[in-house]
Amino acid sequence: MARYWIDVHHAGLGKFQRITGSDPHVVERRAQAKREEWDRLWERQLERQARSEEAEQRRFDRDLERARREERKEEASRRTAEAQELHRSLESLLLHSLDVEDHVDFETLKDISPFRDKPPAEPPARDVLPAPVPTAYFPEQVQPTFWRWLFEFIYPPARAARLARESGEATAQREELAATHAADLENWRRSVNAAEQEDRAAMAQYVTAMEDFRDRQREYVRRQRSANDAVESLKMCYLAREPDAVEQYCDLVLTTSRYPDSFPKTWSLRLLPDAKMLVLNYELPAPEHVPTVQGVKYVQARDELVESHLADAARKKLYDSVIYQVAIRSLHELFEADVVDALDSITFNGFVLGTDPATGREVHPCILSVQAKKAEFTDLNLRAVDPKACFRKLKGVGSAQLHALAAVPPIVNLPRDDVRYAEGREVIDSVSEGTNLAAMDWEDFEHLIRQLFEREFSAAGAEVKVTRASRDGGVDAVILDPDPIRGGKYVVQAKRYTNAVGVAAVRDLYGTMINEGAVKGILVTTANFGADSYAFAKGKPITLIDGSNLLHMLHRHGTKAHIDIRMARAVEQAR
Repeated sequence: MARYWIDVHHAGLGKFQRITGSDPHVVERRAQAKREEWDRLWERQLERQARSEEAEQRRFDRDLERARREERKEEASRRTAEAQELHRSLESLLLHSLDVEDHVDFETLKDISPFRDKPPAEPPARDVLPAPVPTAYFPEQVQPTFWRWLFEFIYPPARAARLARESGEATAQREELAATHAADLENWRRSVNAAEQEDRAAMAQYVTAMEDFRDRQREYVRRQRSANDAVESLKMCYLAREPDAVEQYCDLVLTTSRYPDSFPKTWSLRLLPDAKMLVLNYELPAPEHVPTVQGVKYVQARDELVESHLADAARKKLYDSVIYQVAIRSLHELFEADVVDALDSITFNGFVLGTDPATGREVHPCILSVQAKKAEFTDLNLRAVDPKACFRKLKGVGSAQLHALAAVPPIVNLPRDDVRYAEGREVIDSVSEGTNLAAMDWEDFEHLIRQLFEREFSAAGAEVKVTRASRDGGVDAVILDPDPIRGGKYVVQAKRYTNAVGVAAVRDLYGTMINEGAVKGILVTTANFGADSYAFAKGKPITLIDGSNLLHMLHRHGTKAHIDIRMARAVEQAR
């Protein structure tokens, strides 16, 4: 009887079964039923696996969400701790400085660090290969067999032929060995020559690198010695109480004083040697520079971090406290650092570049001023004083609410006698409608600008001075306005240009303002300004006056002139 069979496989379940029977139709039905059974088992297994994976994913998501919430809570705690630590540091600005040694140790300013570049590595010594030795030839001595010997004995020519053949083979072998040795020797000489050339090239490169290293080392030592000599010279001049050195020393003292990063950290100072008085104009932080965040909380329902801020009254109180502390702390640092008794008194004028809450306009007022004598100040117990009460005790001048940025006149302002100032020259009266400002002598142009601004500011009682001719791109004129609200020191630069003024000139002016302690910078040119110049000046106390506005200002003060850039360029080329 015939037998039929069908093999049934299921890859997912890894099952196999052979269905057998005598009827092929029955076998087929049984095989199909087995396939359907295994398919159902496989589907149920996939469902169970999917449910398990979903449950595992849900557990993973819950754990991930829980971990993220914990991370957010930790972030909130960290930011809260940082905010509280920052507030504590602001509340103890004065106390912190009392534990710091304020005098400048000149030796720490000297650079004693060694030259850190490593010298070049010397080329390694190369192992010299020995010359090849010729191979000695020793011919093999083969004794003839008895029958060969007997034959040669009976027939001598055979022996002579054999000896001649062996001699020829030996000679050929010797010649072959000699040729091989000659080739090996030539290759050896070539390799030795190549190695010697490589060694010479490597040594030449090493010598060049070593010379460069020594040059850099000598230059480093020279610069280091020059810088250290400058520090030593400053030290000697300071010990001799030379005014410039005392000013630089005081600047170093203030530079090393640590404040929050958001504080301006700029100032200008001047020593009045006859009175042994230091006048310090100090840039104070604006109200918005004092942080108000006092804590951060994680709100789980909204999944966000929420900052809590100081109340308005607490913020204003903190700001006023910070300003009083900065003033008293600066006096303390300078007096404590004065180891040569170069200072009898210090006048501290605190300026703020901020926004007037009443007008919304940018202002730069002096909001407090205090003068202290060294003998009186050193008697104070600063660990126990209230900064505001101490400021009042020293008869400081300032409004009751410093955060309002109300201007007060400085007790003593920075002196106006500057060796850079030169006598003004009358130029403006010689300017007429036919005068081409773009072709004027550059020095006459600077005096013209001085006279123009002198007329512009004369009603306010301001004083305008022109600096000595240097053509160094520095300050060309200085306006000293005594007005207690809008006043201060303005720096003016005059550019008699025939091309557009680039942004570099505006950046230089801004740097000069900071260096001079000026409240405003004015850049005047006979040409125009580029778009990047206006973009840089935006939001800064900088005024850009181009050629057309310059002509308008002159006309307003009764002087007519013109600007012809093309003719001025032709004049410059002719020169």
